[in-house]
Amino acid sequence: MATAPNAARKAALDSLQAGRGLAAMAVVCHHADTYVSQQVGPLPGALSAAMAYGYLGVDFFFVLSGFIIYFTNRDRTGRPGWPKDYAESRLTRIFIPYLPIGIALALVYTYLPQIGHGEQAWNWFSTLTLLPSGAEPSLHVAWTLQHELVFYALAFLMLWSGRVLLGALGWAAVLLALLPLRFMLQPGVSPIDLEFLFGIAVAWCFMEGRVRRHLPLVLGGLACVAAFFALGGDRYYSPLFGLGLALLLLPLVRREAEGRLGIPRWLVLLGNASYAIYLIHVPLLSVVVRVCRGFPPLAALAVGIAAAAVAGILYHKIYEVPALRLARRLVGYRPARSVVEER
Repeated sequence: MATAPNAARKAALDSLQAGRGLAAMAVVCHHADTYVSQQVGPLPGALSAAMAYGYLGVDFFFVLSGFIIYFTNRDRTGRPGWPKDYAESRLTRIFIPYLPIGIALALVYTYLPQIGHGEQAWNWFSTLTLLPSGAEPSLHVAWTLQHELVFYALAFLMLWSGRVLLGALGWAAVLLALLPLRFMLQPGVSPIDLEFLFGIAVAWCFMEGRVRRHLPLVLGGLACVAAFFALGGDRYYSPLFGLGLALLLLPLVRREAEGRLGIPRWLVLLGNASYAIYLIHVPLLSVVVRVCRGFPPLAALAVGIAAAAVAGILYHKIYEVPALRLARRLVGYRPARSVVEER
């Protein structure tokens, strides 16, 4: 069985980080378009229509999560202490950056109810645990983290059993069987959860040296993306878009691992800070756009997007990195020898 070279498997896959940064900024643009249109004024129609699809950045995050979980854990599952390291890695990565923002918003909504939380109910249980309940977390975009937690639990079982591909196929069969029921936002049973499995499949092909012909992958990926938009670009069909991304991802990471692709360092920095940007951008935009009410809409949009990127990078460097380092030192977490970040 062919395997990827050791150097490739330990490579700094900057293409993934760059993609993550662009995906985070796509989500920022999606919400910035909404806030500016509501609070400042209408944006040019073509620009607003394009930014409306920024929500698809989440689909890349899910594909990437599947890739990284397999990539960083496949060769570690038999080592002593791996279950503990896996749990500590996943929980610290999710909760350490998230909790300050989630709790701060919950306190604001509790003591300043006039600010409101839209029409969707939230509660403290979901906010603190990210477990599914009758309401969402205070940070609305944290619904994606609920899906991540369910995926991490199922991925642990698949990795621990040594039957990752069999488990992934079984889960995919369940998801496909449930498609007619349209469980859109229920973690673990939503069509979008297929994207985690697409990422696992890409990582398996990459590490095992499978599917070496890239032209069919590129053509298939572009066809899936085109089909998604032909179906109207509805969120229900976004796993088709995710499948297209997954097919395009394999040639991309192979080119980089072979030294045939260079990524600008600023894009890598944006990718490193992508989780922080994702967490901070909605509450930040709600404030910044209100401050910019007297600005032309395009200027307010530019200020909001730039503020989200800068604030996310600062939150990443000043809080996220030191806090994760401290938390993992306290729990004795032993990181994988991969230089790919684990989310």
